[in-house]
Amino acid sequence: MPKNLSYKQKLLVFSLLIGIFPVLILGGVSLKLFASFMQEEVDLHQQSILKHFQTQLDSYITRLDHMSVSLATNALILKGAEEGVSADSINTSVQFINEIQNMVTNTDIPINITVILNRHNAVYSHLTGIMRQIEYPNSEILKLRWTGSNTFYKIPPFTYQNQSDLLIVRPIPINSPSPNGILVLHLNMARLVEMVEQTLPAASRGLLVFDDQGGLIASGGGWERTDDGVDLKEAIMPLFAGMKQLPDRIEEKGKTYLLTSIQSIANGWTYVAVTSAQELSAKSNQIEKVSLALILGICLVWGAVAVWGTRTLFNPLQRLVAKFTGQDERHHKHDIITTLDRTMQDMKHVNERLMLQINEQTPILKEHALLSLMRGVLSSDSDAKHNWRTHVESLQGDWFCVGIVEIDQMLELKQQYKENDLWLIMYALRKMVEEIGEAYRPVLGISTKPGQIAFLVGLDEPGEEADKLTRQFAKNIGEQVKKFFSYSVSVALAEPRHGYENIHVSYREAHSFMIYRLTMGPDALLLPEQIRTTMNHSLRELTKIERMIVSSMVQGAYDQASAGVGELVREAMQSLHSLESMAGLLVHLIGEIETAFQDNGVELAEIVDSDAIMQIYGLDRSEQLMVWMDERIIEPIRLHVEQLQVPKRRKTVQSALAIIQEQLESDLSLQQIADDLQVSRPTLSKWFKEETEEDFREYLIRIRMEKAKEWLQHSEMSIKEISERLRYTSVPNFSRIFKQSTGMTPGACRNLLRGESD
Repeated sequence: MPKNLSYKQKLLVFSLLIGIFPVLILGGVSLKLFASFMQEEVDLHQQSILKHFQTQLDSYITRLDHMSVSLATNALILKGAEEGVSADSINTSVQFINEIQNMVTNTDIPINITVILNRHNAVYSHLTGIMRQIEYPNSEILKLRWTGSNTFYKIPPFTYQNQSDLLIVRPIPINSPSPNGILVLHLNMARLVEMVEQTLPAASRGLLVFDDQGGLIASGGGWERTDDGVDLKEAIMPLFAGMKQLPDRIEEKGKTYLLTSIQSIANGWTYVAVTSAQELSAKSNQIEKVSLALILGICLVWGAVAVWGTRTLFNPLQRLVAKFTGQDERHHKHDIITTLDRTMQDMKHVNERLMLQINEQTPILKEHALLSLMRGVLSSDSDAKHNWRTHVESLQGDWFCVGIVEIDQMLELKQQYKENDLWLIMYALRKMVEEIGEAYRPVLGISTKPGQIAFLVGLDEPGEEADKLTRQFAKNIGEQVKKFFSYSVSVALAEPRHGYENIHVSYREAHSFMIYRLTMGPDALLLPEQIRTTMNHSLRELTKIERMIVSSMVQGAYDQASAGVGELVREAMQSLHSLESMAGLLVHLIGEIETAFQDNGVELAEIVDSDAIMQIYGLDRSEQLMVWMDERIIEPIRLHVEQLQVPKRRKTVQSALAIIQEQLESDLSLQQIADDLQVSRPTLSKWFKEETEEDFREYLIRIRMEKAKEWLQHSEMSIKEISERLRYTSVPNFSRIFKQSTGMTPGACRNLLRGESD
């Protein structure tokens, strides 16, 4: 757009462009789409007409084929073919002729029936009567070979000289390789096509029928040549012979003709409709012209509206500019700059508000960055890397040491304090860890889960001095917490590692050390060298059993979890030499169970009594510990979870029953239904038994046997068919199961049921 145009002129040009261009684009696209859709409708109409034509003609051919079979198997025709048509067998001859005449008279299909009596050297036609000599083309038909499997021939028109009819030829008898006679049905295809066309909508079109060998069988439509002298039949036949598929259109003498074809499944014939493209697109062309006129009219109207609107709408802007500048806009050249200046001022105020919000959100972003580092979910995006590096840039050095501070009495604190108070406690603990660390190195802390604080210390390089510093820092955390809080903490310290990408490795290492505090009691300091010297097979086995118990509880295998508690206590008796340590181990196990169930939306505080956890430290025998875990932890959780699952169980079993009813005749299995309902196989089996008081196999057999009895009483299906439909591998197997279920064989049951109904 030229720079010397005024703002008003630019506004007018823009209004014209934004108004006229969419109309032209949308109008043009819509016009093309409409024309395309209309042409598709025309094509579908043509296809529908051709389908109707094909269906009608196939129906006539099928009826004709049935007629030929009926005649070839008729006892009177068979007898006439064997004895011949003569005065010697007058009764047989009359019945033979009457049967053929009745067949022709009682059908609306334009046919002629001929019987070649080859044993008697005669031919009978209902039109010409009896001829005592077999002449052409009947003599050629006699040369057809009959193999027993080949029971008929369809001979297209013009196969023999002066043959304009479709011939259907069958031997008499129908499957004999050496027939007594040959039945020939002559179908007048021209008249048949004319009959079918009378049922189609009136239109100027041509219809062609080709057999499966590409030979022309019939043509219709009342045309042979166009007004320009184009013989379309001669133009299409070479295309049909030379191509696997006909083109959609052909050009002849400057005119386009549309071809629509369809192949019959019944006999392999191809039906072709030929229509002038000019006739089909006449309405579309007319609508296209009217649409173009409308588009141009709308453009003209919009141009006038744009001119008027620009003048009308620009006046308030002139007054507004004059109000701000004190000058008439027509004499003021910097109105846009004034507007931009005001806009920039507004943007400045918005940016200030955004910066305030960013400062408020910085602590949250900082915590998110630390959590990402601890969990190893760093994004590879360069902007994301820059963001989290910004939040941890206060750390000094390229080596990082990760530690974990975990409250030893977290379960007791949860019973004593509300959730908001617990968060305040965790916040105070995190701030204390960071403040203690400032005396050594810059430290960043983050609450990774309830009762646990992870901290990150930056180091210039690993070594004896760095190890001494971090260990003194970790030791000081435990001492200060005991001094200022009413609880103790255990601190685990991982090996220093290089780079941000290894922070999550150190975090996992420090987290794994926490299990070993069970052997050391509360207020433990867990260091890498200490873990390496104290770690043994028993501790590894305790960790493995604990994880198995938590997994069993989550999966609903409570008996397995109870057995695991017994195994855990027995294993702990060999490695932990005090009941207090064993109680601490079970308290840690309860904490892991609580964390696992919180992920599934189940709160342990709602299930276990508030004073229950404290009771564990008052037990003085290992057997009491196992009983206490069963009665106060595992059993209440099981009852609570099962109560929550009752509606789901009932709904799941009802869905399973519906699947059985719908798919009774398919290969059903409990695993397949469990996969469909997205539950485990053992769970579905258990729920099924609880709801129906039958196991799945018994129920499926009972339902199938009831269906079998119903079919035995009310249908004529054989026992083999019933066994196959009910998916049994063999009749003996089905009969055995049926007898086990009902006390009688299927045959005896059918006789009994039908006798009762009679």
